[in-house]
Parts: sequence; structure tokens; C-alpha cells
Amino acid sequence: MDNKKYIVIKADIINSRQSKDRNAVQKSLSKVLKTINETFSESIASRFMITSGDGFQGLMTSGKHFFDIIQLLESSVAPLKLRFGIGVGEVATDIDESNSAIIDGPSYHYADEMLTRVEEIEDQYSSISTNILLKSNTEPDELLNALLSMRYVVRSSWTTRQHEVIAAFVQMNEKQYETAAKLKVNQSTVSRALKSTDYYSVKSAEIALINHIEGTLL
Repeated sequence: MDNKKYIVIKADIINSRQSKDRNAVQKSLSKVLKTINETFSESIASRFMITSGDGFQGLMTSGKHFFDIIQLLESSVAPLKLRFGIGVGEVATDIDESNSAIIDGPSYHYADEMLTRVEEIEDQYSSISTNILLKSNTEPDELLNALLSMRYVVRSSWTTRQHEVIAAFVQMNEKQYETAAKLKVNQSTVSRALKSTDYYSVKSAEIALINHIEGTLL
């Protein structure tokens, strides 16, 4: 077994059958996966790919762009929601750069377990609210998953348009004027979106989470 640790991201679309145009959702998801694979190739060991009608996955070597990728994925299907299972650990097979579905190991098992757990949580009225759970050892990291839950609660209030603005802001390296030009709006519109979504508070939590994930990979 390779002792190097990786990050497995597995996800699926929640209640995708409620979409009026599932074909459009699939096209949007395929397009953003292609963008992710091209933009963050230096952090990806096996490219992100659709593995079923509503599911997809990828294998990463670094957590540096973890939330950039999550943000783009969430925005690509909004107002539909995604659920994520994240596994951090070793792989037990050779790594195929083009087909993450044929790779196996503890990190994949962790991701599967967490994705199942997120789905179970959705049916529990007295449980936490979250769409992402992470596991990197024999037990899930409670503090990390609590932060992920708080991130989810804040972002759940975002409108589809706010998701679009924030996604563009991330793609434009967090530059307001460039984002405004891309969206053909005033800079003040971007500024208001950042404030109304509490973007920088979310970003602060994400930085802390990324630092933790990066430490887990060592």
C-alpha cells in the first residue's frame, strides 16, 4: 500500500429528479468538472468524473483548492443541493489519472462511509445540518465536521444569484472589478453580494479547515 495520503471527494445531487431539466443539470455538471480538472490539475491525482447519473468523484493530492472546487460544484447545480463524503488517507491500488472509479483503498472507504452518513442525517430531524462530512482515521473528526456544518448553514441561505456571483469571484481570483466585468455588473453589486453572504467569514472558516486537511496529509 502507498503510504502517501490523498483526498477523495465523492458527491451526488440531492433530489435531482425534482429538476425540471435533468439534462441541463448533467451538462452543467460535466462542464464544471472539465473546468476543475483543467484549472486545478496540479492538485488532482485522478480527474473528477461522473460515476453515475447523479454522482461524481475525484482524487486530490492537496487540500489547497479544496473549497474552490466545492464552491464551483455547488454553484454549478444551484438551486439543487449536493452532498459530499470526504476521505483522507491512503490508496491500495495503482492510481489511474483518468478513472477514479477503479481506484480503491481506505480513503475511498472513508468517503463512501461519510457520503452515506450525510444521506442518513438528512432524515434525522434532531441531527446537525450539513452536506459535507470528512473522515481521516478510524473516527470522523468532530471539530472539523462541526465547522463544515456551520459553513453549510450559512451557505444554505444564499440565493442562486449569490452563488453565481461568489463562483465568479472565486474564478477571478477574488478580484471585485474583474468579477464585475465578467458578470457585466457594477463593482458595488459584487461588494454587496460578498457582504450579504458573509463570504469572508465563510472564507476564514474554510482556511482553517484547509490548514487542518493539509496537516492530515503529512
